[in-house]
Amino acid sequence: MRRYSPIALFLAMSFAATAQTIYKQVDKDGKVTYTDKPPSKDQAAQKVDIDTERNVSNPLVSKPAQSRESADSQLKRRADTDAARGQEVEEARAKLDLAKEELERGKEPQEEDWKTVGSGAGKPAAILNEAYFERVKQLEAAVRQAEEELNSARSNSSQKKTEDQGPPKPNRRRSSES
Repeated sequence: MRRYSPIALFLAMSFAATAQTIYKQVDKDGKVTYTDKPPSKDQAAQKVDIDTERNVSNPLVSKPAQSRESADSQLKRRADTDAARGQEVEEARAKLDLAKEELERGKEPQEEDWKTVGSGAGKPAAILNEAYFERVKQLEAAVRQAEEELNSARSNSSQKKTEDQGPPKPNRRRSSES
């Protein structure tokens, strides 16, 4: 009597298209054996028909054309998203540059920024008024806000790239002495 391992059974079942029937035999010790050969007349065996339509795995993608279209559309969406994020970073950078230029121009005192003090025995002096300091303070706040927006845009852009690339790689510490 032939005995087959579970691997042999799997192989026998995988060739079910050619061998549509297998036989199951149980010996006196209760060991089960499967074979594709009919048993001899003195051996008891149970005929097992194999359904070739059962347990057939479907491919992950039913139509290759659909998967290409899906991949193409996904790549296009990713490129569009990357372009939008790049545009967001560029706009934030331009806003920061403009805010810095306005701050530099705003630091230069204008004629209306001066006030005269000390109209007594001494010579009168011209000092900057509160409006000047308030204007510079607002321009500095605008620069800080533009810097935060740029950092946020950069962080969103790099975070998305990291997500697309998978888990982060381990950081290698560099010595500050090098």
